[in-house]
Amino acid sequence: MRSFIAAALSLTLLVSGTHIAQAQTSPLQIRNQAMEAHTSRNYARAEELWRELLSELPNDARALSGLGFALLLQGDEAEAQDTFQQVFSIDPGLGYLTLGVGLALLERFAEAEDAYVNAIAHEPEAADIHYNLGVAISNQDRPSEAEAAYQEAIRLNPNYVDAYYNLGSILSDQSRYEEAEAAYQSAIEIEPSADIYNNLGVLLNKQKRYAEGETAYRAAIQLNPSLVDSHQGLGNALIHQEQYAEAEAAYKNAIARDANFADAHYALGVALFAQGREQEADTSFQEAIRLNPEFASVFE
Repeated sequence: MRSFIAAALSLTLLVSGTHIAQAQTSPLQIRNQAMEAHTSRNYARAEELWRELLSELPNDARALSGLGFALLLQGDEAEAQDTFQQVFSIDPGLGYLTLGVGLALLERFAEAEDAYVNAIAHEPEAADIHYNLGVAISNQDRPSEAEAAYQEAIRLNPNYVDAYYNLGSILSDQSRYEEAEAAYQSAIEIEPSADIYNNLGVLLNKQKRYAEGETAYRAAIQLNPSLVDSHQGLGNALIHQEQYAEAEAAYKNAIARDANFADAHYALGVALFAQGREQEADTSFQEAIRLNPEFASVFE
């Protein structure tokens, strides 16, 4: 599942509409530097920069939200709470969204959910808030409600790639494969990515549609050759089509990118054994067992 919380924070704090011009003190530059500090998770530096900006613009809701976020992530909940209370009095939708983002990063998903619900009460047409609500609910294992949140995000923004991606994942987990495939295909039509093609490959392999799975994994690898799971998935699609030499190459590509991937070593052994190369297969099986002793039970 994709989490959109970092991007949501960026949208929250950098959208146009703030009455700031690039004057001598360059408040916009300070804001950008603060966001860079957030991106690098240097929250102490972000706090310094937000305080600097607030010294010039004491009632700037986005700067106050950024400060509250930085304080929350540093564990200063008392001052963070006071800061968010100031934001709530100026721009409650913004304040609750930013609070939810911070709580989600701390994996306090029930509290994040409450914050997002409050944000939606003030900004019901904001697709990003509904998306983030879906992420918070998904992390509490309530797929039906998460699905509804993602669907609402898509209704508000029909080009919301990440919402389609997470919706596809939830539907796939419920074995609603046709709907999941439609969600992934919608995401691909908007903005193809290796992650989406990889998940589509997983979905197709689950349905034993191995030739189509192969195509999806190859598309993922073309977009991101370093994606280990796609090489592994490609090998699985190929081995079920009895294309053992190509499967061998795919598993070796996975191992080249992650030498400790026990599943790939085991699968490589299967591909080698199918080609009559029993000694090489045994070496791969032994390495799989070394990395994950549970594989030993396969040979008992």
